[in-house]
Amino acid sequence: RVLWLKVQRGYETLLDPKTKQRYDSSLPADDEIPTKEECVDDETFYRLFDACFRRNGVFSNKFPFLDPVDNVKKCPLLGNADTPMAEVNAFYKFWTNFDSWRVFDHFAKNSIEAIKQAHDRHQKRKMEKENATEVKTHATKEHKRMIELVERARKLDPRIRAGEAAALEAKQATKNAAANKKNEEKAKLMAAKNALQKEEDDKKAAEKAADEAARELVKQEAKLLAVQFKALKEL
Repeated sequence: RVLWLKVQRGYETLLDPKTKQRYDSSLPADDEIPTKEECVDDETFYRLFDACFRRNGVFSNKFPFLDPVDNVKKCPLLGNADTPMAEVNAFYKFWTNFDSWRVFDHFAKNSIEAIKQAHDRHQKRKMEKENATEVKTHATKEHKRMIELVERARKLDPRIRAGEAAALEAKQATKNAAANKKNEEKAKLMAAKNALQKEEDDKKAAEKAADEAARELVKQEAKLLAVQFKALKEL
């Protein structure tokens, strides 16, 4: 009879979606995240992180992607080097906002039976608070783990890195073009300024030369008059 009751309880647990989720959440799971050192090349990155995201995908409340291979709805897949960037961005957006059904009630310090046997309501509330704190601690830890998974994948993703490099190159090219245009405009302004200065210098030089020529002419005429005046006096 004891065995029958256990089987009956197990059946009831698996039959109810909520209790099944609690049971599945208590099972051992591979929560490891591939490291940078493990991703020795692009092929290894795709293989390790694809497997990792698939493992974590079983906890998803949403399955928006229909896998064409087995015609089963799943979480968006990591893809490969040929995956369009629109799909890559959609993939990371999904996982950044990952909606998980995973619960951590099995980490509660006090069992339901123990809470029921509490001496008074104050002890019961204390035990429930201890449970809530413990469950929240593990839920927060899981949330941080998922954030780390997404951020590490995005940081190591060859497609993201290539896109960032191209964006950086384009930004630098734009910056260089702006700098070249500014230098060209500065050079043109300087050339115009130098041309204007030369024109003014040439004008001043011409005026000075004309003034000196006039002075020399007056000087020569004065000498000539002096010679003529002397000759007249001697007559």
